[in-house]
Amino acid sequence: MKPRDTIKSAAIIRAQIHEVLRIGFVEWNQVDSYMEDLNQVLDEIHFLAESAPAAALELTWHFIKRIPAIFNNVHDEYELAMFCSDLAQGIRGHNT
Repeated sequence: MKPRDTIKSAAIIRAQIHEVLRIGFVEWNQVDSYMEDLNQVLDEIHFLAESAPAAALELTWHFIKRIPAIFNNVHDEYELAMFCSDLAQGIRGHNT
């Protein structure tokens, strides 16, 4: 991927992160859908990692830093905690 394309893709994903984390309250019956939205953004980061691992790693850290702000806004914190655990495991796997 060309550097310009990497920058553009990273900017799009960063905007997706901000959009998915800009929530009011996720009710119990919306948690599954919300988790799908979070996973979709994570899939975009993984796709970027194939050609630009450093940019993907920076986006993952950015994602992780923003999640605590929404923890009390999700009815089922367990699902969100599992997502965070998977996200952290992904980073750990890239750092070894």
